[in-house]
Amino acid sequence: MFVVPITVAVPFVMKVLELISFIPVIPAVIGSPKNGLQEFVVGSLGDIFIVITDEAQSSGLRDGLLRELRKIAKDDPDARLVILAHSTGNLIVYEALAELRKNSEDLERQKHKADAAVLEAASVESFSTEGDRDDLDSKAGEIGEQLELEKQTIETIKTWVSIGSIMTLAWSTRVVETSNRKYLDPIPKSEEIKWLNLWTTFDIATGAKLVAPDSDPPIPQPMNLRVNNFGSLALDHTGYWDNIEEVYLLLLEELGGREKSNDF
Repeated sequence: MFVVPITVAVPFVMKVLELISFIPVIPAVIGSPKNGLQEFVVGSLGDIFIVITDEAQSSGLRDGLLRELRKIAKDDPDARLVILAHSTGNLIVYEALAELRKNSEDLERQKHKADAAVLEAASVESFSTEGDRDDLDSKAGEIGEQLELEKQTIETIKTWVSIGSIMTLAWSTRVVETSNRKYLDPIPKSEEIKWLNLWTTFDIATGAKLVAPDSDPPIPQPMNLRVNNFGSLALDHTGYWDNIEEVYLLLLEELGGREKSNDF
């Protein structure tokens, strides 16, 4: 008796449903089973489920990445980074970038209030002491330094290249909406960080271009680039690393070309 492994069968069925969904009337019929299968895949693959639902695990990974990014930005302000992430790693990168934008916007508001407090304390009508004014100046200065570091970190990141991104399933299933809505927080705008998403039709984690859901404020949309790996459900999710003609050359270009990319 021939038995198809469930890890192969489920993505295959999902792909069939994806393809026939272009036929009129079919989407309404297959919508529920397709969503159920996607939720099963996201909920059953350990690392995906942990990153999405376990706040302690995901925040630890996010904070580790942020520490490294901030350290590079502080030590080498002229550095320009290309972040490359595959599969579930893109959830960590997305969360880190969203955190940078959130922190930057929060610090902007804090800096505005701190500067206003300093000006008010320095006014003639103020009854503040010299010690009070020094404390306010010090607080405003600390907030300003934190804000500059967040801005410098965002500026240091030139491009994020997501490959075989699990964000497709993360956004298209109810697992994220019910478990962790942080993946609906916006990342820095496209004019600040370029987001390239590489996908292929037979990748079981994607199967389609990546489209950010509606959100307020809006999530910047990635620039989707379709590549051709092996044309295999079993191989294409990791097949990007064998695609020299398309994937490697694109990454080399993002790193500044053959002459400048010594670290490629």
